[in-house]
Amino acid sequence: MDATADYIREGLGRLKGLPAPVADWRVRTGEDWVGDPAVWVWPVLADEDTDFDTCAVLREQVRDEVSRLTRARTGEPLWAFVRFLWPSDIEDGA
Repeated sequence: MDATADYIREGLGRLKGLPAPVADWRVRTGEDWVGDPAVWVWPVLADEDTDFDTCAVLREQVRDEVSRLTRARTGEPLWAFVRFLWPSDIEDGA
């Protein structure tokens, strides 16, 4: 993991008041399909029964925070692709 991904992961870990408990954050940086810098975030949700609406709210919070963090670090906000994982996904080797 690169320093920017570490920085983002640590920043996400400090978020308070999330609509669902997050057990872990997985973060990767790189280029998207058109070659633009991007961030991929996989929040590992603690509750297997987290509903779609809660995930949608959390997704927007994550995107906003990644944008804020990357703007603070590099001067330019980056887009975050957010996909959710659950503990069972991790146990299955995801």
